Amino acid sequence: MATSSIASHSAARSLEASLTQPPELRQRSLGWCLSSPHQFPALKESSWTKIPFVKETSRLVGPALLVEGRLCVVLCRRLPKCYTSGMKNKLAAILSSGLILAACYGGRADAQGKADKTAATALSCTTPTPFEAPGTVSKWRHKRSRITAKLGSPRHRGRDTLVFEGEAQALIGKFAYGKTHKDLKDEKVDIFVQKTPPCGPWEPLGTALTTRDGDYGTDFGIKDDGGRIFYTIPASVALPGGRYPVVMLVKGGHSVARLEMHVFKKGEQAVVFDIDGTLTTGDSEIVREVLEDQVGDYSPEMRVGAVEVVKAVAAKGYRTIYITGRPETLTGRTRKWLEEKGFPPGAVRTTDKSSQVMPTTRGVEKFKTDVLTDLTARGLNIYAAYGNALTDIAAYQNAGVAKERTFIVGKYAGQDDTVAVKGYVEHLETAVAFPDAR
Repeated sequence: MATSSIASHSAARSLEASLTQPPELRQRSLGWCLSSPHQFPALKESSWTKIPFVKETSRLVGPALLVEGRLCVVLCRRLPKCYTSGMKNKLAAILSSGLILAACYGGRADAQGKADKTAATALSCTTPTPFEAPGTVSKWRHKRSRITAKLGSPRHRGRDTLVFEGEAQALIGKFAYGKTHKDLKDEKVDIFVQKTPPCGPWEPLGTALTTRDGDYGTDFGIKDDGGRIFYTIPASVALPGGRYPVVMLVKGGHSVARLEMHVFKKGEQAVVFDIDGTLTTGDSEIVREVLEDQVGDYSPEMRVGAVEVVKAVAAKGYRTIYITGRPETLTGRTRKWLEEKGFPPGAVRTTDKSSQVMPTTRGVEKFKTDVLTDLTARGLNIYAAYGNALTDIAAYQNAGVAKERTFIVGKYAGQDDTVAVKGYVEHLETAVAFPDAR
């Protein structure tokens, strides 16, 4: 059935339903609804159809509504007063504001504009499912572990996994306590995954022991310095393309490390974002965060309009990758900051060793170059990239990102034929104009 026929039939049914309501409920609303049920939010106006509906029979999802399986934006509360000029402009304003994305973000559309399973789940759920540790706290395997756990708060973190379909799916976590990051060794950790975020159940994957120094060498591309979990999901239950939150639960104490596994399809498109100086207001934020990690909490200042730009890009179907020269110890704080500021989910890639943190050609530039060129060589298509430093410009060029889609903010904006971003508020129109991801 054609889209226009579906919309007309839906509108007729909604109008008919409104006439059967008691007088006090006959308050029809007018809104723009996605053309297909469970379609992921799109910023293209052509994806939306204006129809009347009965608000009382719909289901609230943040600032949006689900009407007969379709996501709708309410433009006017009562008919016939809704039939006024400027409705199309109001829709454009709502889409650009990012409010609709905040209501139901969680998946992405494929090349045909259809939502994948994750997106459908996100649209149909209203309350994300938090992880809750099952069972009771177990005894420590070693007395020294109890002493380690008393050194201070848990400093656990996970390393986001970026793999392609058909590749081994290895999950890596680090477990330590206190300001000195004392490793937790030879203790049991249960591993859980949420296959349909954000509202699906948390399913167990398996159990592993934290490592002693050198148990795994560098087989996983990262040095085993103790207190690590290296867990490979069996090929028989490997997960398909998508984003999967993972929790690693220490059985003794029930503290956790969080990470995400991102499974890409060959040829899939992504947009890369640096963090410090790009999404935050300056590169010095990283220094303050390192210090605050030892003595307290500090929330870096965000550039105005940054979150709306990233949301607009993600809504086009691009996979989001946050790459930063921050040390691995700040992984948890970085992920928390992105979530608290409202940035859409994406892979977070921090450095693996201290030498990569340095803002030099051999330091952070080489780190970002190695990560991005590895991903492109394996099949990822990096459509665009955002940064603020000369090392960003060089790394993106090394990875083959087109200069006309290399967006730079700050002091070096526009350098070396890149595109200057004077401010994200002004740049939002450009991001909204990105073509849909293939």
